[in-house]
Amino acid sequence: MFLDSHPRVTDIREQFPLPLKETFAIANTHNICHGQVDGEPVTMTTDFLVDLPDKQIAIFVKPSSKINRRVLEKMQIEMSYWKSRNVDFIICTEKELNQLHLN
Repeated sequence: MFLDSHPRVTDIREQFPLPLKETFAIANTHNICHGQVDGEPVTMTTDFLVDLPDKQIAIFVKPSSKINRRVLEKMQIEMSYWKSRNVDFIICTEKELNQLHLN
């Protein structure tokens, strides 16, 4: 995979869990229904959290054909979470794979 061989990448975490309390609060702030299973809120994850020597980057990965209103809502929660931590948030579909730069 591209991230594994990139010379600036020092660590990669997949399906990085986000604090439920914080994502639930963000969802409420944005008037978005937080993900649930059997009526209980579930922990959201970010597909990849990448460490570089000088920063972190959170990457949301989804085929463009799977992006719908609900996916955009969940993406908004993730984006808000990472923005509050001054972490770059990248949305990556098959269209962006060849253009992904980790500068």
